[in-house]
This record gives sequence, structure tokens and C-alpha cells, in this order.
Amino acid sequence: MGLDVTTPFDRYVPSAWTRVGLEVAGYSGFLTFASLASPPVTKAPGIYVVLRSSTSAPVFLERSPAGKVLDHTEAVDVLQRSWLDEAEVV
Repeated sequence: MGLDVTTPFDRYVPSAWTRVGLEVAGYSGFLTFASLASPPVTKAPGIYVVLRSSTSAPVFLERSPAGKVLDHTEAVDVLQRSWLDEAEVV
């Protein structure tokens, strides 16, 4: 007998990691980062995904503005080597 490795969450795994794939899997409520500045971000539990609408190569900052205490900067050449061409899900 084979091992059944399905879970109740399998239906939420998209067939493609794109906006269309996420919508087909039932994801909804897509917002832009700009729209998050107005209303407070929900504290409700859920699955949150960051999408990138452009498939062009990203431009990375030399220094990360994230973090108040720790420096979260990664070398630009490391980021460029790690980036997957045409990635939509970040």
C-alpha cells in the first residue's frame, strides 16, 4: 500500500505560482502595497502571498532599509544570482 500524503490544505496549493494560478486555487482579495497604507492591514489569520506584477529583472538596493536594529542587507550580486527569471511570487 502507498502512503497517503494529502492534507486538508492541498486544495490551496496552486498549480502555477502566478496570480491566475492563485485565483484558480481560491485565493482572493488581492491588494497593492500602495493600498495597504490607507486602511490598517488585517490581523485576521490567513495565507498571505506577495506577488510581483512585472516579469522584468528587478533592481536591488545596495542597502536594505528594513530593520531598526539589525542590518538585513544582502549583497546585490547574491540577490541577482538568486532571482528566478519571470518570478511572480516573491
